[in-house]
Amino acid sequence: MRILALCFTLALISICRFVLACDPNQVCGPAALELSKNFTEKLQHIFKEATQVEELRKSFTETNLIKYKDLDGSELLKVTSDKLKKILKLKTEAVDKIADFVRKKSPTSYKAGVRDPPSCEYLLAKDRGILKTTNLTYRKEFNTEVDLTKTVIHVPTDVYEFSKEIKGAIRLTDGLDEVFIKNYNKDRFLFGQYFGSTSGLLRYYPAFFWDTDNKTDYYDCRERPWYIEAAGLPRDIVFLMDTSGSMFGWALRVAKYTAERLLTVISDKDYVAFYKFNLNATAVSCFNNLERARLKYKNHLIKYIKDITAQGASNFSRAVETAFDVLKTSSNLRKSSECQQVIIIFSDYVRSDYEELFRRLNPNRKVRVFTLAFGAPNQWDTSKLRDIACNNNGFFSSVFNYGDVVKAISNIFNVFGCVIIAFTCAYPLLTFSIYLSISLSAKISLHVGSHCLVTLIRFNPPGRRSTTSMIG
Repeated sequence: MRILALCFTLALISICRFVLACDPNQVCGPAALELSKNFTEKLQHIFKEATQVEELRKSFTETNLIKYKDLDGSELLKVTSDKLKKILKLKTEAVDKIADFVRKKSPTSYKAGVRDPPSCEYLLAKDRGILKTTNLTYRKEFNTEVDLTKTVIHVPTDVYEFSKEIKGAIRLTDGLDEVFIKNYNKDRFLFGQYFGSTSGLLRYYPAFFWDTDNKTDYYDCRERPWYIEAAGLPRDIVFLMDTSGSMFGWALRVAKYTAERLLTVISDKDYVAFYKFNLNATAVSCFNNLERARLKYKNHLIKYIKDITAQGASNFSRAVETAFDVLKTSSNLRKSSECQQVIIIFSDYVRSDYEELFRRLNPNRKVRVFTLAFGAPNQWDTSKLRDIACNNNGFFSSVFNYGDVVKAISNIFNVFGCVIIAFTCAYPLLTFSIYLSISLSAKISLHVGSHCLVTLIRFNPPGRRSTTSMIG
């Protein structure tokens, strides 16, 4: 596989060089030539980091230990399969040990809102003070300076570091250092171990300085592919955004921002349709049915969402009927994940809980309905939106400003994670065969390149059916 990756990389680089070698007077103008040059340089950089092509070259040119011999394909497949089983077994055992440690913690020691959790020492990844308090040493396998005796804590920029949720998660994971170190000593090919909380906290081993080059840090573990993939089964999602006159101004601005963030974090295994409604419900783009939530399609939707305006009255019943029709039609057209079905409603308020409407359209409550209320607190009566969500196995969130968005998204994915309980009596284990870690600017990536990633979802103690963390 490494040889194939090398050949593929060299082939693409050769193609780009061929493009640049063409006569600019016959092929393109100066602007297009400059664009082609920049594209080539970025493509070469990405593939060099992802495939470690220079390391491959050295491994084949700087050793005299290479031998050639005939191999039996079937035997080679069996040997490779056995090695992969051993590798994955070590990884899953490491994840299980982390999970066992966390499960043994007393729930009262971290339950937010009861009391302030006991204080404990910890290192913040973005604090330059760790450069003095840790023994950071460059290690080739991690591609940066690390301390193999400690862990670091990362908190998203838009999350209050001293909130009870963050302090509780810190206390809950206090002592994980020893578990991480034992796992690493047993398996030296563990290039990173982590605990990601629904509060946004990430505890990572080994310790390293999270250098963002003085730029804004937008990293949030809850929005990473490994977290989203593990947070639930594939979904069919229909977004309904209220664009009536009452949403004009700040409410619509925050609603559009929330929709963009949601589209950014959902998995490419999901299927999505986005509708806006006032008196009529219409798709924001030319796609009327569900489509696979690939990056290009999500960016396409975000482009149209930015242009949404608010005016007129609203017909909520017609919008909800349209959403259920989209789910049904897309399923018949095989444009569906054939798994969870979800409707997410963005509005400021509704005049009724529409109990009869949902009883007719969603008699078995198989379609989960989430409602997000936008606008100033107490400006409108949002109790009906809350009732709609509660009566349809969803969740209600009130979103006034940008700071409330992450919490609202987290609430939605907490419910997505609970669905897994209905499908398995054990904690599900997800293995991603390839995960690319490429750092183009900020020096915040450990083990740049491709690697295998194992993630385990951990639930709250019995009686509290919600996701609390991701372990890997």
